[in-house]
Amino acid sequence: MRLINQPNNYGCVLASIAMVSGKTYTEIEYIYGKPAIGEGFNFTSASYVLNYLGYYTRFVSRINHKKQWPINTNLAIWSININGQNHAVVQNKDKIYDPAENEIKTINEYPEPNDMLCIIAL
Repeated sequence: MRLINQPNNYGCVLASIAMVSGKTYTEIEYIYGKPAIGEGFNFTSASYVLNYLGYYTRFVSRINHKKQWPINTNLAIWSININGQNHAVVQNKDKIYDPAENEIKTINEYPEPNDMLCIIAL
């Protein structure tokens, strides 16, 4: 997987879709459209774009963070809380690809996600 940097403060979901699909940020932006300044995309939008590209996705949420996740996955887009803001990163096995930080870290270096958009099949 290739790390793709988000070009603005609100492009983390588009950059995450680009990483998962192997496309460029510009290609994903062309497929879905350019987000309004200051407005990012949500997981419904991400699922729509990934389904359009031929990926099967499943949204999972964990209300009680003490519970186990209802699904194990090797590839997912996570929604994490950073300083009170939701931020999308890609989990690929035991690595996290962060489009805002433009770096790859281990899964243990990030807070647990609030929600996940799991990529079930390619």
